[in-house]
Amino acid sequence: MQDYEVEIAVIPNVYGDEKPAEALASLLGDSCRKVTVVNKNKHLLGWIESLDCLVASRLHHCVTALALGTPVVALDPYYSSVLGTSKLCEFMASGQGPDCWMPLAAALNGDTTLSHSVERSLSLRDRIGDAHARMWKAAAAHFDQLAERISSEE
Repeated sequence: MQDYEVEIAVIPNVYGDEKPAEALASLLGDSCRKVTVVNKNKHLLGWIESLDCLVASRLHHCVTALALGTPVVALDPYYSSVLGTSKLCEFMASGQGPDCWMPLAAALNGDTTLSHSVERSLSLRDRIGDAHARMWKAAAAHFDQLAERISSEE
């Protein structure tokens, strides 16, 4: 990751995410700097938009990055080999693709190469708008069907 300026964001009071952020910062050592990002809309949105690539463990941060056009890599804290999926895994598979997703434990254990996923995410930057549009259309169609079903049951 020596070609990148890496910031490890610690967003206080978000489901104990400080611990994996600290572990990731420890793993990366001097090649990163820790920043505390205030979990308020304007500050958080501006910070995500300013990044070349967001590496995140929260679904809503990944959704936000996609909406802002920021490439994203998802480190999934909830993936289970027993279940074989998670919300974050499914979102990334339908967004930027599975190459931009990995279980958090695998990243922290060094089982996978985070830099490969970052490179892959950056290479897809021009397709983020297409992924966002595709997902928006699917969500809109889903809610249209839901509204139609609700109105037909009245």
